[in-house]
Amino acid sequence: MSTWASFMVRGIIKNHPRWRESMDVTILLGSSSDLPIAQKCTKILEHFDVPYQLRVASAHRSPKFVEQIVGDAIDDGCSVFIAMAGLAAALPGAVAA
Repeated sequence: MSTWASFMVRGIIKNHPRWRESMDVTILLGSSSDLPIAQKCTKILEHFDVPYQLRVASAHRSPKFVEQIVGDAIDDGCSVFIAMAGLAAALPGAVAA
């Protein structure tokens, strides 16, 4: 990994070891068709030993379920959310709300 972003992530983790211990990521997908893109993200997280969970939930079809996933993740100490959705891309906005 030689991109600027990976360099920055390595520097953050190296310089702040406490972040590495407490970092928790929730990846939300609008549908299972987004899995190929999500797998690229999970490979990077695994490379840096960052704990994560991967969930599939549609902001259009199941907004209450999205709200429940986000609430549960926050209760579990999650501080980073990555939302992926195609076309209308309502999921990132639903997670932010």
